[in-house]
Amino acid sequence: MMPLPEFLAALSAGLLIIIYHIKIYLMFSRRANYLALTRNIITKQIWAKKMLAAPNRELIAVQTLRNGQLGASLLASSTLLVGISVGTAAFRAGTTLLIIKLGLIAALFYLSFFFFVWSLRCVNHLSYSLCLIPSDIEKNNSENATETDLILQITPENHVANIQNSLKWYVLNFHFGLRCFYFAVPLVLFLINGYYMLFGSIAILFALSMLDYNC
Repeated sequence: MMPLPEFLAALSAGLLIIIYHIKIYLMFSRRANYLALTRNIITKQIWAKKMLAAPNRELIAVQTLRNGQLGASLLASSTLLVGISVGTAAFRAGTTLLIIKLGLIAALFYLSFFFFVWSLRCVNHLSYSLCLIPSDIEKNNSENATETDLILQITPENHVANIQNSLKWYVLNFHFGLRCFYFAVPLVLFLINGYYMLFGSIAILFALSMLDYNC
């Protein structure tokens, strides 16, 4: 079993991470403009409006989304491979404590994998939506104005709102996926002992405090 001081150090590391993210969540809810995450979401939403403001920008929009899609695809496949490898090692571990430690690392990478996959889902929808400007929506509605088609019709305003919402969730899912990467460092250090995990958590939180507010 883990010595009590080491357990308290690991517990302190976990509490520091939870408290920091409660603070970030409260700021995202109340003072969102102070966070780089919010600024990134707003910037991408403004970019989407610019792409929709004029025709013949489909290639630029899709190419930009493709760059994000490639990054998310690479990270998703990487996290899946790491999760499978660590999970396999956990089943072969000799002690219960080591199984728990490796299991936590594997679970974190699996969670990161799902976040990146969900971001890919958003990008996939956006690549089609951004190719339709509001005038295309109006034209489709006028050409298919039958009673059965009314259920499927969307307004140009709803179209723009859906795009902005998909962009928001693309940014959030990608952000959460990367965050899992960051916190893999303290968990890997936890394989050594709880003190290393505490020091690693403090270092990661210090780095994140700069990233969350500046870029």
